[in-house]
Amino acid sequence: MIILLSSCFLVETNDILDFNIVFKENYIELSWNQISSAEKYEIYKKGINDNEYKLVANVNNKVTKYEDYIFDPHQTYLYQIVYFKKNYVSEPVEKKITIPNRLPSKVSIISPSEGSTISPKNFKIIWNKPTDKDGDELEYTIVIKENNVVVKSDKVKSLEYIVNLNYARTYTLRIDVSDGYSLVKGDEISFNTQDIPISLSTPQLNISNVSTSSITLSWENINEATKYEIYRKNNNIYELLSKTSELQYIDKSLERKKEYFYKIRAIKEENNDIVGISNYSNEISAITINYPPEIPELIYPSNNATGIDLNEKLKWESFDPDGDKIKYTVYFSDNRNYVEDKKENAKVAENITEKEFLPKMYIKNTYYWKVIAMDEYGDVSESDIFSFSTKDIENTKPNIDIPEQNITENSTLNINLINYSYDADGDDLIFDLISGPGTIVTTNDSTNYIYYADYEASGIYDVTLRISDRYEYIDYTFTIIVENINRSPNILSHSVNPVAKYGGIEVKNVTLSWGVSDPDGDNLKCTLYLSDDITKVENNDEEVKIIEDYDKNTYNLENELKYQTKYYWKIIVNDGKSYVESKIFDFTTKEEPAIIYIEDAQFKINESNYILVNLEKGNDVGGISFIFTFNSEYINVDINKGLSGVEWLFDKDNIYFSKVTNGDNYLKVDIVFKESYSIFNDALLKIYLNGIKNTNETIIGFSNAYGVHSSSNKFEIDYSDIAKIQIF
Repeated sequence: MIILLSSCFLVETNDILDFNIVFKENYIELSWNQISSAEKYEIYKKGINDNEYKLVANVNNKVTKYEDYIFDPHQTYLYQIVYFKKNYVSEPVEKKITIPNRLPSKVSIISPSEGSTISPKNFKIIWNKPTDKDGDELEYTIVIKENNVVVKSDKVKSLEYIVNLNYARTYTLRIDVSDGYSLVKGDEISFNTQDIPISLSTPQLNISNVSTSSITLSWENINEATKYEIYRKNNNIYELLSKTSELQYIDKSLERKKEYFYKIRAIKEENNDIVGISNYSNEISAITINYPPEIPELIYPSNNATGIDLNEKLKWESFDPDGDKIKYTVYFSDNRNYVEDKKENAKVAENITEKEFLPKMYIKNTYYWKVIAMDEYGDVSESDIFSFSTKDIENTKPNIDIPEQNITENSTLNINLINYSYDADGDDLIFDLISGPGTIVTTNDSTNYIYYADYEASGIYDVTLRISDRYEYIDYTFTIIVENINRSPNILSHSVNPVAKYGGIEVKNVTLSWGVSDPDGDNLKCTLYLSDDITKVENNDEEVKIIEDYDKNTYNLENELKYQTKYYWKIIVNDGKSYVESKIFDFTTKEEPAIIYIEDAQFKINESNYILVNLEKGNDVGGISFIFTFNSEYINVDINKGLSGVEWLFDKDNIYFSKVTNGDNYLKVDIVFKESYSIFNDALLKIYLNGIKNTNETIIGFSNAYGVHSSSNKFEIDYSDIAKIQIF
């Protein structure tokens, strides 16, 4: 036992010892407050179940921290610290610490690797042993999922695990590790299993029976097959319909008269897992049966009946074996061939559901008729053709006489047919349009034939009418002659160019353009007038006619126009029958450009010389800017003369602003005047130059130039002139 003695000295407040104790992963750290004048510190330690403390460290007064690397995992320890000061030994201060569990590292999976494809049977999962600083015994939990559902979970203490999985699947794998105190989850990886091996023979699929609502499939037995998968096509994609161990399958509850496609494959199962398959069978299809309606039985009038009243209805019977709703089409005519051939003009009723129909009949006629029944699936049955004769009654046929009708395009012909008809018996008349244009409109007061002739309708038309007094009828044909009406051509003003809004038109190579159209599609010819005298254009003066009978929409003027002149122009368009004259358009040509020029000269080498820069046709010149160019191999600017080599020849007091910029091969001059000049042909300024190398010829000129009016509007300057300089 260690006995700690203390003296009777008074202890100052700042001599009270305290310390902290923490675990730092690999060691236990003790830290304390420094005691003034302390000579040393002693540190004692014992296990929670030990009886006595043991001295583990003796440190000097400058040390306030101690690291203890000797400990057992998961144990609890007690520590005491005392300090010594002269003849004084402090009371021990005691603290306790339990060593926390140190987690093992995550499991690192060796096989399978992320995204790999493996053979699923007796597959060995392998992983590396994690690091555990406490040396604990480790246990592993293997978690395998498919579609986020756990399909396998097991615990082992080895570093490998053998598993049986299914073919053609995607799985995730995670391996967790436990040291008995804590669990560390591993990272999840994904892997695939191989496709099911094709180890079975391919079945041959057959159709053995088809009904209105079912199709029976059959096939031969395949060796080692335990089941068969039946697939049916849906929206061009085969979907699994069923599995069976039988050698046939009945697909039920199908729609009638619909084609279905099938294929199958054989499979081999072990422990609810497919371990072998065949290739898919042949594709086969069948159409479910639909029974058409029964052949309609014609009931009335009976075949070859006579004396039938005009108000008697045709009657028949039919039914559908599948219970479908039936619609009927009736063919009826006094021409048997029309009924046999099912001509449109013999079709008197279509898609009716009643089993009777009253056709339009006339006395003393023999008629032929038949009925076609159609069910909801489009299957039909046709009756035989029956005939009958209507009764014989004394009657006078109606009469009509319509003279030839002449109208023009864009007009309507309206004929009151009653005014042109007659019935000796005073019967009311019924009118039908058999052929030709137009329509018949019946009101309480009249029956009218109406035809509107549009602008494309010129020509001759025959119109056939049927006039009936309900007992007999006549067919009557009259003629309509539609006279062509010419429509004038159109001038499209929005396509005209140039017009007033376009200012500053060039005087050379001017192109006039316009748009024209003709509603009748006629070929158009244009006549063009152009002048600076509007009166001549207005009066179609021959002197200003540029071109006539012109069939294009653009024209390039051959002659050069005058500068700064307002021109007037128009076109006349002719379709051969009529003409249209445009309004008068106008445009203004651009201002005539001024001309800047220089003259040829001879320079003596190494002597100051000058050239004159001249301006011609400069009206209202408020400023000028130009770039003078030269070859610096032979010439340079004498910047000691004038303003950087430039001397203005007009009134210098009128210069508001001037700037001269010297470059390697150019001189840029900008001048603005207080009051504008009109310069018609005068020298503006001198440019002083030095000849620096002999030459028979070097070129000087301008690379740009423009002027400004007093209104601040720019005007164009022709700067194309050059001069030749000889230096000797």
